[in-house]
Amino acid sequence: MQVGGQAGTDSFQLAGGYVAAGPWQYGLVAYAPGSSDARQRLVVGEGNDHWDYRLQSNRIDAFGNPVNDEASVRGAATRARLVPQGPAYLVLAHALFGYGRASMDAWRPDDPAATRDPAWRVRSFGGHAAYRSTLPFQRYATDYVRSDRGLQIAGDVLAWSSGAMTMRAGLGLTTGSTRIAPRDVDGVSRARANARGMVATYVLDTEDGWHATASYGYTHHRIDVNTPLRGEVLGRFRANANEASIGSGFRWHPVERLVLEPAASLLWQRLRFVSATDRDGLLVRPGSPSRVTLRSGARASMRFEPRGDVLAAWSPYIDTRYVITRGSGESVDVSGVRLATGSAGRATELAAGAAWQFRHDLTAYVDVTARSRVGHGGESGMSARAGVIYPF
Repeated sequence: MQVGGQAGTDSFQLAGGYVAAGPWQYGLVAYAPGSSDARQRLVVGEGNDHWDYRLQSNRIDAFGNPVNDEASVRGAATRARLVPQGPAYLVLAHALFGYGRASMDAWRPDDPAATRDPAWRVRSFGGHAAYRSTLPFQRYATDYVRSDRGLQIAGDVLAWSSGAMTMRAGLGLTTGSTRIAPRDVDGVSRARANARGMVATYVLDTEDGWHATASYGYTHHRIDVNTPLRGEVLGRFRANANEASIGSGFRWHPVERLVLEPAASLLWQRLRFVSATDRDGLLVRPGSPSRVTLRSGARASMRFEPRGDVLAAWSPYIDTRYVITRGSGESVDVSGVRLATGSAGRATELAAGAAWQFRHDLTAYVDVTARSRVGHGGESGMSARAGVIYPF
């Protein structure tokens, strides 16, 4: 737009503050008389005594400050600015993988003297995590914080024992949600995913101290993404998660009451997103990313038997693990532009908790886990779970 008469910097404004072209923000820049190229004059007259308003890609530095001067662009690390909801798209798969890992961890059995009878199991889990991107600023590094909540109900469909050997297989349902808040310089956005799923579990305890676990889960996510400027931008965004976990360990009794348990586990996850178009006309296609997580460590627990009228035994424990995660398909396609989403990185975990066995065959447990990233990028945070087990 060009104006040959009276005008000013604020004579024209964009509805909504920006125009989306692909994943990029375009803003309206006002060139005062004398600051634009006179050869590009379109209004009546000659010279450069006119106002010139142009849509231009917004560029920012690492602190989110707008950078429009060419000299500043050459002398600083800058990049084109994403639409406000762009950061939420970049971290969405990471966050759902994190929720899925927390949910699968909650299914992990934690009854040291497990009953041989079929049992009902009710568990809850939750946590808060902060992710730091492994990418540099110019490649659209996006950090985020995430809050998880979930409830699980399961029952054994098969329980078999022979001597000191026990085998159990069960089915369970889970419901939960995760809230995601990107920490990014492009704009403010939020995402929430509601999850509904089911899982099949298998546990084997041998008479010589070895034990093995396996589980497979399927979860359906309904996702909402919103920004202050656009409100809800993705009202029908969906994703399906397939997750499988196997683990093994050995319980060693070096002295009375003390149990040392080295263990390792492998978690495989895959997400399948349904493509969707948001209110800015952006076609979002996260694809089908996958992730494999290997954990190894050791657990130490002690068993006490007070032989009271209510409490039969209780067992405190500590657990430490080292975590390595590798992923594939770690990118998202936004209107034909593919943007990397960063990797999960490595971490250490330290957990502490206790299990209580009551006289009426009821077992309760609770634990808290602290996760710390190793290296520049990855996830840190706290999580907790609690549950009860009742034979039937």
